[in-house]
Amino acid sequence: DFLCRQDSLEELILHGWSEMVFKCLFASDITETIQFKLKKFSLECEMCFHVNFSKFFRSQASTIKELAILSYNINFHYYRVILNQFQHLQKLILPIDWALTDERARDIENCKVKSLKELELVGGNEDIATFKTIINIFPNIDTLKCENFTYFALHGILENLHNLSYIKLEN
Repeated sequence: DFLCRQDSLEELILHGWSEMVFKCLFASDITETIQFKLKKFSLECEMCFHVNFSKFFRSQASTIKELAILSYNINFHYYRVILNQFQHLQKLILPIDWALTDERARDIENCKVKSLKELELVGGNEDIATFKTIINIFPNIDTLKCENFTYFALHGILENLHNLSYIKLEN
């Protein structure tokens, strides 16, 4: 009820939330009740598929410019939503540990989010095919940050990113 009354809310950061709180918040469909349109959304909790959260998430896709998903247990449905519906994103923080199987990679390989300028990939970044698939979705990034980056060279992967001016690779 409190969240639904925040008509001018532009930024929502939900960190440290348990799955129980997440399920309680989205126990009902709030998309018809809320008036706000988020510009920045950050979420840190397990994201199993949840119908009401999915509706809420998709309802905000057209206005969100900064998105941070900080959980390592994300249903692949949300990757599809982000890559197909969030076409105005400018900054994205996304874990890619165990995100893609071959079938999932084929499912998203033709997605393009041309508005994105800053991409931060959290997690292991150990699989070259997953990394290359994700990078190709964002052709206009100028900033790339990766944590725990290991095991493969970037030759043949970053050459098509003509706007890239900042790279931060950790570990």
